[in-house]
Amino acid sequence: MATSDILVGLPLHPTVVNALWQAKSEAGSLPVDTRGLLVALMRVDTPGSWERIQLHCGDCNSLARKVAVDPAPRSTAHWAGIRLTDTCAQALRTAVELAQHYNLHGVPAGMLALGLLADSSTAAAQVLHDGLGHRELLDIVHADVLGGTFTGIDAELRPTTATPPQPALPPATSEQMLYCLHCGAVPAAAVTIRSHRGFVLWMQFVRMPGPFCRDCGLATLRRMTIESAWLGWWGPLSLFINLFTLLSNASAHSRIIQLAAPFPGMPGRPMDPGKPLFHRPAAIAFLISISILLSFWVVLPLLSI
Repeated sequence: MATSDILVGLPLHPTVVNALWQAKSEAGSLPVDTRGLLVALMRVDTPGSWERIQLHCGDCNSLARKVAVDPAPRSTAHWAGIRLTDTCAQALRTAVELAQHYNLHGVPAGMLALGLLADSSTAAAQVLHDGLGHRELLDIVHADVLGGTFTGIDAELRPTTATPPQPALPPATSEQMLYCLHCGAVPAAAVTIRSHRGFVLWMQFVRMPGPFCRDCGLATLRRMTIESAWLGWWGPLSLFINLFTLLSNASAHSRIIQLAAPFPGMPGRPMDPGKPLFHRPAAIAFLISISILLSFWVVLPLLSI
């Protein structure tokens, strides 16, 4: 039977992608159902707080042994070649729609968990109902696993009936698909931040590649720009090279500052951007450097007249 590919309109967090591939490995030739995907998600989402769910409902191994079937077990859709039951495909869509509703720039593990459990008839919800009621279950996932407060999410999680996948959403843009290289957050921009150290006899070029989220990008850019302001001028060619470096960082800054704040649920903590560049005492390096350079390029030639 031919299956249709599900194109999500937002990037999936690497933890979600890993869970999908692990669930595929465990399912073998069968399509991945919501129970299998939930168990795989609990195993790979090490930063997530699943303790209360495991305390009431059992660990991953015991959940995997329970008998439960999705209400729509046929497979008419797949994601990146991974066959999904129609119920599981709808759960993935629910997670994407929730993320879009709250203007997130990606789908974290906690949002997928809510999508898998939003309908109380899914296999994922069935294996957890032995220890928790459906409403209580959703509240715990919202508070512990998603780790955020989203106003009105109760209304968004009203019981739904699993349906076959609807027409595919537009694919995410290349910018949306990027994750911060340093903390894993989205959204991120593919920029490179540079600094230059110029001395009389030698030079050093420092390059920090992205992608960067907004906070990691600002923290890195401010630190490396201050380094360039102090150390980048003191060689025969460094005046011009350092000027190019600062202009390059200004271009990177214009892209980073347009990013939304990193949203919660990512594996690492974004860097602290700290104070704006010119609110830092170290920014006096710009004034000192300009004064010294003017003395060499303007004042000394005038004294020789």
